Amino acid sequence: MTITALDIYLVALADKIIPPASFIAFFGLAVTVFLCIICFAGFDITSEAKRAKFALKITVPITIVCGLIATFVPSSKTIAAMYVLPAIINNEHIQNSTDNALEALESLTKEWLKDTVKSKDSNPKEEHI
Repeated sequence: MTITALDIYLVALADKIIPPASFIAFFGLAVTVFLCIICFAGFDITSEAKRAKFALKITVPITIVCGLIATFVPSSKTIAAMYVLPAIINNEHIQNSTDNALEALESLTKEWLKDTVKSKDSNPKEEHI
């Protein structure tokens, strides 16, 4: 899997889309509630109710779309993790180097323990932490 310039651009764009979509969805929800109150409150003015119904036809889809965008578009960190983690986990070279690194760390730890035990035996009065 190769990462293209378009992929990098879309990952960076994800963080820029979420805040405006959240704001529009919140504002649209407030306007929708207000318009519903006007439509269904029983006002005698039919022209106002017609205008409110027309406005609802516009605001409800915009609010729904922006709410879905704000909810389901992942952040750039999530997208990066979706690309990078499988590549690392499925890479045999990294798995082999990890095994080698663990073996090296284990041998260093054993050597350190041996040195610590030897130093305790040679200087029984010193305390080692």
